[in-house]
Amino acid sequence: ESLAEWTALENAQYHALYAALDANFTEGWRGKLRTCGYGGFDENRQNDAASPPMYLGAYRNPDLTTPGAYAVTRFDPGSEELEAESTHPNSWREYSISFLPSATYNGAQNGSHAVVDPESFAGLMSHVAWRLQSPGKEVRLTYWDNAFTLPQHLIFAQKTNGRELKPVCVDALTSIGRTDLLTLTVEDYELETLRALDRIHDNPVINRYWREGTTATLGSSLNSDTSVQVYATQTTIPGVEQTLVCVYSPCDLNGEIPLGAYKVPAKRLGYWLTPELQEVR
Repeated sequence: ESLAEWTALENAQYHALYAALDANFTEGWRGKLRTCGYGGFDENRQNDAASPPMYLGAYRNPDLTTPGAYAVTRFDPGSEELEAESTHPNSWREYSISFLPSATYNGAQNGSHAVVDPESFAGLMSHVAWRLQSPGKEVRLTYWDNAFTLPQHLIFAQKTNGRELKPVCVDALTSIGRTDLLTLTVEDYELETLRALDRIHDNPVINRYWREGTTATLGSSLNSDTSVQVYATQTTIPGVEQTLVCVYSPCDLNGEIPLGAYKVPAKRLGYWLTPELQEVR
């Protein structure tokens, strides 16, 4: 019965806290404080942005082909849950990632897609970034883990920073012939993801579409109501005829990937310019 009043008092306290923090910064840092609510807007109304949890195998389905499992409901252009931008005019885009060890091989065991090695994980995170893309809005990526976890932590270790592997993980990877993955570390996934996102920053063509374009999802005839084999977006710039297509697949596809009227060579992650479908490298 007192929710409105309670919310107003909560907001006032948080704004007072942030104002005091900002006032005590050194001169070069004042006016640059931004805050991010972690649990979502219902939980953090006073903050600028919330962090959609893209936790592979935790909050999200470890089967990457499950329809809707990796939707970005807050900013996704195709989502009915899209919030009015005017509600949070200062918000940026952010997503928080992590993964359970078993999510690396669950899909491969089930035969739904390939193992989620660092390259595949980086491709998925790149696709999520494009789903969040909007001109003038930065996208922030946060990696969540135990505070004691080192970059060299083995993904399949029994204990944090330990060297002994979980027998169930060893057995699972042995069963699909991928024991080579047993040496994977947190750093392997982090660095591959950063390299994939660096392409958006470093490549002048991709970077222009990121800064100036507007992104929408793109369908494929390989997808169905029960399986998503292709994640794709197309980004357009006002006045520019060519569009930038970004395509990711968790599956080991062969030949070509159909995307509406287009077809692109099958690969884990790639960028193409229409209408000639010239690959951007």
